[in-house]
Amino acid sequence: MRHGHRIALYAFESVGAVPDGVDVRDAASIVPRDKFFRAGHGPHKGTAAAFANLFRYAMILETGLIWVDTDVVCLRPDWPGLPLVAGFQDEVMVNNAVLGGSAVHPLLERAVEIATQVGTIGPWAYTGPHLLTALVHDMGHTRHVLPRDTFYPLSYRDAAPILLQPRSGVERIQWPEQALAVHLWNETLRLAGHDRHAPAPDHSLLKLILDDLGD
Repeated sequence: MRHGHRIALYAFESVGAVPDGVDVRDAASIVPRDKFFRAGHGPHKGTAAAFANLFRYAMILETGLIWVDTDVVCLRPDWPGLPLVAGFQDEVMVNNAVLGGSAVHPLLERAVEIATQVGTIGPWAYTGPHLLTALVHDMGHTRHVLPRDTFYPLSYRDAAPILLQPRSGVERIQWPEQALAVHLWNETLRLAGHDRHAPAPDHSLLKLILDDLGD
């Protein structure tokens, strides 16, 4: 919002106070509440990531909005209007933490169908980056995928050591010039032992990012 973007926040239940200007919407208008599920096993047990994959595909299909994960930090106001708003997270994989585009309705329809069928039985990221990457390639959208530094200048492999380890003498992070946003990989940080409800470690880059957002 500080960069002039409008934000719609979908929720099944009351989320309490939100910043002025956030448009809180009923998530049940996209997917019925009784279809909500969480991961039931493995290191990601309890997370709603697989459901969120299904929800975002359905939401974009229904509204035409761009989905943005809540651990994505916006860096600029000038996002381009493109047929597909999605970026590579590495040399191969297309991530869905930022996803939108009016020209990919057949892709989204297929994604909703597959994510619904898979439900809770798929492994981590199966209906997320893995599914999106497969559909992008299969349906000829590869050329429309934005370069890695657009949304993922920070690799998930490096997120914990780079964001959580204390560093001295760093006052501001210089992201790549073409970066529109940066994904902070919350689940990777959680698996590394960071509690997102706790303060970021002193003198860490994560604290620097969050302090900057609070200004």
